[in-house]
Order: sequence, then structure tokens, then C-alpha cells
Amino acid sequence: MQEKPERKILILTGRLCARKIAESLEGIDAEVLELPIDVASLMTSNLIRSELARHDLSRYAFILVPGRAREDLDKLECTLGVPFYLGPVHFNDVRLVLENLSEQQLSKRDPADLVLKGLLARKAKDLFEKARMVPAEPSPSSVLIGSGDSRIAVGRSFPPSIIAEIVDLPRKSTSTVLQEAQTMAASGASIIDLGMIPGEDHPELIRSMVPVIQQATCVPVSVDTMREEEILAAADAGADLILSICGETLDLVPSIEPPVVLVPLEDPQTGRPRSRSEKLRLLARYSGVLEGHDVIVDPLLEPIGLGFSESLRAFMDIQGSLPDRPSLMGLANAVELADVDSIGMNATLAAIAVESGVSLLLTTEASPKTQGSVAEISKACQMMFYSVHNHVPPKNLGIDLLMYKEKIRRSYPVRLPARKIRASPTTHGGAGSSQQFHIVLLDGHIHAVCHLGKDRIDIIGTSANEIGDELRLQGLLPDPRHALYVGTELAKAELALAMGRSYIQDEPLLGGDRNGKEAGNC
Repeated sequence: MQEKPERKILILTGRLCARKIAESLEGIDAEVLELPIDVASLMTSNLIRSELARHDLSRYAFILVPGRAREDLDKLECTLGVPFYLGPVHFNDVRLVLENLSEQQLSKRDPADLVLKGLLARKAKDLFEKARMVPAEPSPSSVLIGSGDSRIAVGRSFPPSIIAEIVDLPRKSTSTVLQEAQTMAASGASIIDLGMIPGEDHPELIRSMVPVIQQATCVPVSVDTMREEEILAAADAGADLILSICGETLDLVPSIEPPVVLVPLEDPQTGRPRSRSEKLRLLARYSGVLEGHDVIVDPLLEPIGLGFSESLRAFMDIQGSLPDRPSLMGLANAVELADVDSIGMNATLAAIAVESGVSLLLTTEASPKTQGSVAEISKACQMMFYSVHNHVPPKNLGIDLLMYKEKIRRSYPVRLPARKIRASPTTHGGAGSSQQFHIVLLDGHIHAVCHLGKDRIDIIGTSANEIGDELRLQGLLPDPRHALYVGTELAKAELALAMGRSYIQDEPLLGGDRNGKEAGNC
């Protein structure tokens, strides 16, 4: 008996995308059917039925329609006798979807690219969370931090956990500290670190704030200080971890309960050793003195240009010299001291940390350029742990850190008319308008202040559309050219708000040549 040929996948699309989809499917057992419409998302059930009536559908395992199609796929399936599913929204993703999703995972209600992204993201997150679980019997080389449900385990058999430092705690109000702590915990911090000020003693503040932050965030709390009085206060207050113990304060450790982080310094006043061998020698000596106490070692990451590469090697070497001691890497020395977007640096350092067996990543959000670092590192750790665990590059995982660039160029092919008019360069639309606008960002909102002679109106919102609609309802945009200018500036302000950047009216959002323009009102 002759075997039935394996059935193919049929992909429905329009004239503009058919050729590009077909070219992308080389090596995949699928066919593309070009319908007599330009834009695929405009296909209707009647058109699909009439076109497919001419084909032998028994040759196909299932049919994919565009991800934005709004047809009743159950009815089509019932009428034509072959399963229908939503393909991806963008035609560029067809191959990726077919290579990674089975028929059972496709949906009639959700576009295939979103289904795929969700499945892959859950897979990466589940692996990460499962690996972080505190075992019933932790190994001798792991350290438990915290208590109860907030307890975490750190060690080389676990993914890195994030310590988020609230910098200069004594200079901030309680409400500000609480807001920072809660935001950092929600962004993925496993430990909130109370950063004290070198050369100052604030033991009573430590005693009052440690339990407050523990209760407010439900995560362990550490205290970052090298002052003897503050170290003892932190232990008395129930801090879950103390950063950082040096040679001068080593003798305090036997009298305190929480785990401690060791740094390769004799005392805070002397310069830090730059050589890798000296750092490892000091850490080995201090660690030996504290045998029996829960200890984490920090070889100290150096800034770029001041021994960065050499210090990275120390983190790798420490696996051999102190294999039973978890390690901590402070990322701020590299990230805060480089005028580079934090997202790429945090991702790269997270990858190095995972491959080197680093247990804790200490980060700050002390400057505008590092705002959001906790969330960036949290996502980076999931990506890099999945990558290293499965021996695959950190791509196509359903999660990514592509914020301002894209992996695949997405576009909708269009037939342009023959008639073209070249737009002429011009100044913005404010000239000669009776309404003058001053647009600013303040406290997470966009303010469009309209000057009407001696009167002023402040229209407040969080998106360009809602403010633009209100301006239109109030009759404040009678000049179409001026409305275009205001809309452009409001869109820039909305992007700045989403990106956490400053917004200055009439200035480029992402830098570049200002062409001699000065910021000002329209």
C-alpha cells in the first residue's frame, strides 16, 4: 500500500507579502497562497472560502491566516474541513513561528508570535525560579539569607540574586526610602541594601529602618557600612546580611549572627589592592579566620580603565581558590562610572557573573543613567541563566533587553502612488499663532501650558493623544500647522516619559545635532 504524503502547512497572505514569505520558508514544508488583495489583514471569510474552493485542501495539515485577522476561524474550519489558526502579526516572524510551535500550541484567538513569545518566556522564567528554590537541606557551600518566606539561598548551584542598594540612606526621608525599597523589590531585587555614608555613624537610624524595610518589602535587608558601631547596630536590628567586613572589623564577626560579605581591604582608610593575587590572598586569609561563619566574598570589580579586566579574572579565579564561598559582584563600579547606556553593560556583566558562578549582584540606581538597572539585571539574569544552563546563545528566548534597537526589521509592504510631492524644509508651526505652548514633564506627567494673553491653562496627562484630544475639545488648536507642531512635541514628551529621559521642548530627544536651535516656547 502506498503511504500518504505528509501534509503541508498553507499560509494565506496578500500580494504585497507573498513573495517575501515564500522566500523566508526555504526548507520548511509549507506553501504560500497569494489572495487577490494587497494587504493580507483585509481578507474576509467570503474571500477565503471562494479562493480555497479551487484547491484540494486535503493536502494541508492546517491553514495560517494573518495574526490581525478578525474572521471566525471556527466557522471557516467547519465549512472547509481543515483547521485554521492565527499566524504571526508580522510576516517576518512566520519562519520563527513554524520552527518553534507545534499545531497543538497554535491559537485561533492569539497571534502566533505572541503565543510563542509567552511560551518561551514562561519556560525561561520557570527554569530560573525553580533553580532559585531553597532546598530542604542546603549544601554546606550555600548561604541562607533572611527568614521565613523571604529566605533566599545563595551559592554556586543557584542563579544570581540581586541586591539593590538605597544610596546615602541618612540623606533621605523615610517616605523616599520606602518608595525606593518597594520599587526595587517589585523590579526584581531579592535583597534591599541600606547604603550608609562613609565616615559617619547613624546606628539609631539603622535600628529603626531595618525592621521597617523588612516589613514593607517582605525581602531580606542588608546594611552596607564599614563602621564598627553601625555593623553592631545592624546585627542588633536583625539585618539579614552585612556589607562589608574588612581586616579592621574582622574580629566583630564571631559576635554577630547574620552572614557577612568580606572585601579585600585591611581597613577603610588604606587604598584597595589592585592586583588580583593580593585580593585573593586577603580574601583567603579573612575567610580562613571566619571558618564556621556564613561568609560571602567580594573581590571588588574595578572601573573600566582602572583594572576592570584584571578584576573580572579574580571572580573567575575565586571558584578555584575559595570553592565553598559564594561571591558578590558590585556592578556600580563599572556601570555608574561609564557614560554608556546601562542596559547593555548590565546584561554583559550578568552573563559574566552567571558563567563565573557569582551568587549576588549588587547594583544601584544612583544616577539618571542607571535608573531601571534592577529590572534590567533581573531580566538579564533570567536570560543568561537559561542560556548557560541549556548551552544556547541568549536569543529567541521570549524575553529580551532590546529597548532601542530591534532584531528583525518589521514593515508592511505598500504600493506607493506614482504622484509624489517633496516636502520642503520649514520652521516649526508656532510662528504667528495666537496660542503659545510650554510643554514640560513633571512628576510622571506631561504638562501642556497654554498662554492666552495674560491667562494660562495647564492641560495635564500621560499621553500625547489624551492631551491633544483635550486641547482640541477646548478649542486651543485652531491652526492645523501649529497643531502638528504641538502634536510632535507631545509625542516626544510621551516617549521621554516612557524611556525615563529628560524632555526639553524643541531639542532632540536622543541627542544629535540641534542645528543651532534653542529650546523655547512655541
